[in-house]
Amino acid sequence: MAQSRTFALIAGGGIAAAALLAVIGHLDSNGGMDPWTLTVSDFAVSDRGGAIDIAMGLVAFATVVAVAGLWRAGIAIGAWATGLLAVWTGGVLLSAVVPTDEPGLPLSTAGAVHRYASIAAFLALPVGGWLLTRRLPSVTAGRWIRGLAVASLVCALGMAGSAFLADRLLIGLIERLLIAAEIGLLGIIVASLVPVRSRRLGVAGLSVLGDAGLSALRGAGLPASGVADPSTTGSADPSTTGDAHPAPTGSADPAATDANPSTTGDAHPAATGVADPSTTGSADPSTTDDTDPAADADVDPSASEGEQRTLRWRARRSRRRARHAGQQNAALDRHARRHLYATRRFNGTTSVRN
Repeated sequence: MAQSRTFALIAGGGIAAAALLAVIGHLDSNGGMDPWTLTVSDFAVSDRGGAIDIAMGLVAFATVVAVAGLWRAGIAIGAWATGLLAVWTGGVLLSAVVPTDEPGLPLSTAGAVHRYASIAAFLALPVGGWLLTRRLPSVTAGRWIRGLAVASLVCALGMAGSAFLADRLLIGLIERLLIAAEIGLLGIIVASLVPVRSRRLGVAGLSVLGDAGLSALRGAGLPASGVADPSTTGSADPSTTGDAHPAPTGSADPAATDANPSTTGDAHPAATGVADPSTTGSADPSTTDDTDPAADADVDPSASEGEQRTLRWRARRSRRRARHAGQQNAALDRHARRHLYATRRFNGTTSVRN
């Protein structure tokens, strides 16, 4: 996950720098150039090797880093999506290296190469992004990518209509809308590399999931993320999707469910070994009354009144923590299953279970 975040930061920085350089290139352009009727390539040819050309190179670099990050994160994006993203990258680089003709001049060989490389790039990215949504684990990112892909294709058709039917009317504006949509699409792909942090659970690292990830969630409970291991808390099966809290622990030592060592060091020496570990989970976890008969049954009658209160409080606290950990694991599993379902729904599999 840390490496995926690094790839995302590098690619995102490249996109941000490219956007800034593109704005600078428009501001530093020759006077009298109208961005509504002139394309970005017309601005770039007036300043060869300037800010816009560098921005195009940075966009290509960010795309390569993003694809490498997806592969490094274990997302097999597929041959078609990889090929289309390669066409996009090559088209952008070729458009930066081979300039178009200056406005008003007839189309040359270099101008034709630039034109068709740009067309290939503009069409390849939205189609490749659409195919990529089948592989991304984030449903929200997939929706945004598909929406921006549709917007990009609509703008591409608008550019074609302006060039062939409307004497290049507002072609500069339409092209800039197209570029904005495609850069936004690329940005969503990069953002999908950043691990998702669940706001409800506070658990990081759910953006990239698969069969192995789901098995790890069911088997180990992601202890590094702060979620209690179901094998040590005695909670219900993590595959449970209901909201009912799990069965109380009947065999775990109350001290074993207390993850914070600082809360166990202040226990009374005589109080830690009085309660029977096999009966600490027999009481109802929701019980909080000091006069609970089940809680009294867990306490040694020979202990003093203060020790009995301490033991009852510790037993209730352990059961509450075990119940809360079980609820967290159940919710985490539901979250993982939703992500896994998104990766399988286009593959002809409707069930998320193996």
